[in-house]
Amino acid sequence: MAAVRAHQLVLPPCDVVIKAVADYVRNIKNTDDLDAISSDVFQHSQSRTDDKVSRFKRAVAYYRATNKPLPYPPAPYLG
Repeated sequence: MAAVRAHQLVLPPCDVVIKAVADYVRNIKNTDDLDAISSDVFQHSQSRTDDKVSRFKRAVAYYRATNKPLPYPPAPYLG
């Protein structure tokens, strides 16, 4: 097996990452303050921080636009 390079990122197991992200999101006080959230999320970023913040804001805007409640109830299942 090849040795891990010094600059190579080693991530924790997926279940640990998913729980940490869920806990972080659950504890956000103001979900409208994307500047505060992005500065917290990318505080240790060493490159292209502006690009990451921009993409984060676009992703949140897309999610919000596509996850609005329907103006009418869904049709009943006729199966």
